[in-house]
Order: sequence, then structure tokens, then C-alpha cells
Amino acid sequence: MPNDFRWENGTKVFLTDEEQAMIDAKRAAKKSDLARRQALIAIKNLEDQVTQRRLREAALTDEGKAWLQNIEDQIAAERAKAR
Repeated sequence: MPNDFRWENGTKVFLTDEEQAMIDAKRAAKKSDLARRQALIAIKNLEDQVTQRRLREAALTDEGKAWLQNIEDQIAAERAKAR
């Protein structure tokens, strides 16, 4: 795949391998940062679902315990993405 390019005095100039590597690294960092922020938002949303009332209900029924375990598993998966 050819490198990206820039315009210089009206001429299309392809980036050197070093310039392309630097741009690729910046793009990867932005994607990584975005994925991390999305994972943190998902964790917050999941944690917000675990209210005091739901915790009491979870302690009383098997269905509630399964629900709480499901939320905890989802949080663990999102934490792994955020690393």
C-alpha cells in the first residue's frame, strides 16, 4: 500500500517511510485512546445499573445473583479493553 501524501507547491509528494510511520503511530494512539474512553464509559454505565435496591434484590434470588454476576462479568471485560 502506498504511503499517504501531502501537497507541496501544487505537487503531490508521497510521505517518506519515517513520516508515514509517525502518522501511523499517531493514528493508532488515537484509536487506542478512543477505545479506552469508550470502555470507561461502558463501565460507568454498567456500574450505574447496580443500585442499592438491585443489590438487595440480588441477594434474595438466584435470578438476581445471576444478573449481578452478569454485570460483573461485563465490567471485567470492559476493564480488560481499557488496559
